[in-house]
Amino acid sequence: MDKETVKKVAEIARLHLEDGEIEELTKDLEKILDHFSRLRDLKAEKEMYYVHEIENEYRADEAKDVDEAKSERIRGQFTKTEGKHLVAPKSK
Repeated sequence: MDKETVKKVAEIARLHLEDGEIEELTKDLEKILDHFSRLRDLKAEKEMYYVHEIENEYRADEAKDVDEAKSERIRGQFTKTEGKHLVAPKSK
């Protein structure tokens, strides 16, 4: 990557770079592109979208004991309820 390309990229990105910054960025971008070229040369046994195989872990859906006094205090803070359900105002 040359300085003119870096200047063009900076212009597109609306970055105002000094000459020293352009030289530094040119070196950094060269390193990044070199790294990607090495990655492109790697041969994988199979195509992977994740580094680690991911599998969902499910838990049992278990009911928990309810503290009725605590539930009543919470319900008391709402202006509107329908049975044991709390009704909140619609957001705008």
